[in-house]
Amino acid sequence: MNRNYHLLTALFAMTTFANIYGQNTKGIRAEYSELAKKTPLPVIRSNRNDIFTVHNNKKTPWIITPSIKPDILESYSKDVYFVTDIDTLHVNVEEGGKYDFVILNANNDSAFTRVQWVSNNPLENTPKELGSLSPSGKLSRQQALYDIDALAYTISETHPDMFAVTGHEKLMQKLLDIKNQVTDSIDIVNLYKLLMPWVTSIGDAHTGLRYPLNNVFTRELRRFPVIVKVTDNYKIIAKACHNDLVPVDAEITSINGICAKDMLTQMMQYVSGERDFYKLNRISDDFLAYFHLLFTKDNYEIEYKLKGEKKPKTITVPSISFEDSKQLRLGYNKRNAIATSNKDNYSFQILKDKSIAIMDFRSFWDVDRMKNFADSMFMTLKEQGIRNLIIDIRENGGGNSRVGDELLRYISPKPFCQFSKTYVRITPTSRRMMQGNDITPGISFYNNSTLDESYYGTDKFYDGNAILLTSHHTFSSASSFAWAFKYFGCGTVIGEETGGMSVSFGDILIYTLPISNLKCSISFKRFWLYGADEKDIHGTLPDISVAQEDALDTAIKVISKRKKNK
Repeated sequence: MNRNYHLLTALFAMTTFANIYGQNTKGIRAEYSELAKKTPLPVIRSNRNDIFTVHNNKKTPWIITPSIKPDILESYSKDVYFVTDIDTLHVNVEEGGKYDFVILNANNDSAFTRVQWVSNNPLENTPKELGSLSPSGKLSRQQALYDIDALAYTISETHPDMFAVTGHEKLMQKLLDIKNQVTDSIDIVNLYKLLMPWVTSIGDAHTGLRYPLNNVFTRELRRFPVIVKVTDNYKIIAKACHNDLVPVDAEITSINGICAKDMLTQMMQYVSGERDFYKLNRISDDFLAYFHLLFTKDNYEIEYKLKGEKKPKTITVPSISFEDSKQLRLGYNKRNAIATSNKDNYSFQILKDKSIAIMDFRSFWDVDRMKNFADSMFMTLKEQGIRNLIIDIRENGGGNSRVGDELLRYISPKPFCQFSKTYVRITPTSRRMMQGNDITPGISFYNNSTLDESYYGTDKFYDGNAILLTSHHTFSSASSFAWAFKYFGCGTVIGEETGGMSVSFGDILIYTLPISNLKCSISFKRFWLYGADEKDIHGTLPDISVAQEDALDTAIKVISKRKKNK
């Protein structure tokens, strides 16, 4: 560990140590005396007053002191040993537990002793006086600062390298600046608004605070009356408007005097990601969430331009109710044939001319189901002589990468592997979030030289033409699948660069801030995709680069051209 890590740990621990570990010794003594009367306690003996303990992975001196009742050893270790010159006591302490016993010295004096579990993260033990919100749901300045310290410490104890992108000085200075902005009373939404830009500056798309949806989108909130799409070049395009006041496909150049690019730039502070195009894509999907976090008003002066026109038009439109917003969305979905119910994680259809199959691959979940699905799909394609398969992962945000392995077996012409290297960091803090007492803290680095066998050369292998459709939304396990698809020569990639990178952090744990209960996902691994270069990090680059909405038509045209050239 480096010097800055130790300074960071010491800083977080010292600021709250006194509050957390302050004890009412009189109350403990009374509790202990009452317990000793009722319960026979284990006894060990010693001819010396200086003995030692073994806990927290180290040997520590211990002085037998009969006058302190009880004499408490605090430890986060599961196994604690008291070793005298003639006896040894092994204590197995569960999280949150305590264990009482007696040490008899050479003078036969009794030293009442207690082993008591404490977290090795002092910020996990919230002081009682800070533990609850006010009736208004707001945090005091002290509560907010406690949550901020707890989050920063936990990320520092969990993430493989929180300083990789921004650097120690800049990231910690930004944290201090945030703490200086905390007022005497702050609600959860404004705490989120302060903290999330700091978390996103870590530069990891998997690490981020969960949006406080229920705190922002109350039923009483008046909604922005336009459904929009955000493009890669910082443009906001209207796709539907209440009462059709703003035309479809008009470019919105400003709202209430704030230009589109400035508005999107402010929103991007609240989106975790490695690339701007990925963040803009996330904003496009959840525009209302970011808009109402920052720009809510009763009325909106919207400046827009129609296609082919240089002079903008201006209109003032009122905000709309929850019900009107709901109807606006339902109408838009119906007109654009967007399903409002959840689709299957994966499905496929065969086009009418029976020359092309399209697999709609939306999520990497359920390995066993994928095994059955892939076997059935490829059997059908073979039976019907379908030589062209389009796999669509444009809307796929990831999941379990082993799902992708099962599909790759059928289409990879050679042994394959999605990840070549993995760095894993497990600390006592991350182990508790995993709820895995059998996991040993430490760091591990895996260099994977073993490739998975494909079905190439067997009856199961699909020897037709495979095309993969990607977009900036393609992320995490979907992105690693795309990388392997291209790297191992499975077929042609059409669309946009994926949102997931060739070297990235991932595999998340969820941490709940102790007072506000805001939740934060935190990576604890770093992955290198097969053949990736840490000096040239990027997503999977398409063989044919087109806007994601044009990818399917382009794929069908490519297939048609291949048929003609035969």
